[in-house]
Amino acid sequence: MRLLNRIRDLLNASLNDLLDGLEKPELMLNQLIRDLDSSILELRREIVTTLTQRNLLQTRLDKARADSARWQDNAALAVGQSRDDLARQALQRKHAALATCTSLTTQLAETDQAVVDLRTQLRALEDKAQEARRKRDTLLARQRTPSATRASDIIAGFDQLARYEEQIEHEIAMRDSAHAVRASDLDSQFEQLRRQQSLDAELDALKRRKTT
Repeated sequence: MRLLNRIRDLLNASLNDLLDGLEKPELMLNQLIRDLDSSILELRREIVTTLTQRNLLQTRLDKARADSARWQDNAALAVGQSRDDLARQALQRKHAALATCTSLTTQLAETDQAVVDLRTQLRALEDKAQEARRKRDTLLARQRTPSATRASDIIAGFDQLARYEEQIEHEIAMRDSAHAVRASDLDSQFEQLRRQQSLDAELDALKRRKTT
């Protein structure tokens, strides 16, 4: 009876109501899962015990039916031998066997129904346990998600910083290149002036030789 009451309470319990307002609902779910697993184990044992009783009832019913048929045969034998007294006793035994058959048939039907009910409750408990495990896993996944998100944000921040650094280095390199180009252009201009000066001097020298 206590097992059935506990099973009824577990099946009637609403997971959302149990978890509402709890700071750490996964702890309640862990306890609920342990209770469900314990009840499932007890219920399986109860089913095995009930099936054993059912088999014993079937064996007793088969024997009672065989006894009824045997006493019927004995009554017919006694009548054939003009032993009405033995026939009456045989018929009494036959009716007692039939009464036993009726009683055992009723018990067997009740036991079969009990097995069906127990198996139905077992499936319901197993479904409840799976539901509790899914909800617990969902809660744990949600708890892990913020940490994972923060880590992802930190990594993304480092990546962005690295891109900024690369961009700055690129801009510095471009500026240095521009400076170098401008410096090179200036040097080339002075070099050109020197060449032009050299040519002018050489031309002047030729002109002076010609005039002399």
